[in-house]
Amino acid sequence: MDGNLGYALFKSIEEAKISLSEWGGIAIHERITEPELNAVILPDLRRIRSTVDRVLQKARLREEDVSAVFLTGGSSLVRRVQRLFQRRFGEEKVRTGDTFTSVAAGLALCGPAGTEGEA
Repeated sequence: MDGNLGYALFKSIEEAKISLSEWGGIAIHERITEPELNAVILPDLRRIRSTVDRVLQKARLREEDVSAVFLTGGSSLVRRVQRLFQRRFGEEKVRTGDTFTSVAAGLALCGPAGTEGEA
C-alpha cells in the first residue's frame, strides 16, 4: 500500500457520520460528564467483559497466559474501557497505537474472505 491512506479514510468516514447525524438540519450539541458516559456505556462494558470471558474460555487461556492486549478503535480511548483491560490483564500488558487507522490497516492485510495471506 503506497502512503498512509488511513487518515483520509477516517476523515471520509467521520464526514459521512456527521452528515448522517445532522438529519433535517438539526445539530445537537450537548455536554456529557464522565459519570454520565459511564452510566450510558455500562451495558457495553458488561458485554465486553463477557466477550473476553468467552474468548479466554474458548482459547483455554487464563489472564496470566496473555502476554499483550492491543486496544484499537475509538472506544479504546474511553477510560473505562482501558481500565477494564488494565485490571483484567495488568497495565503493563495493555498496548495502544494508531487508534483510528489500525483497524483499517488490519482489514487491508486480511483482504476479502478466503484470500488471507495473498498479496
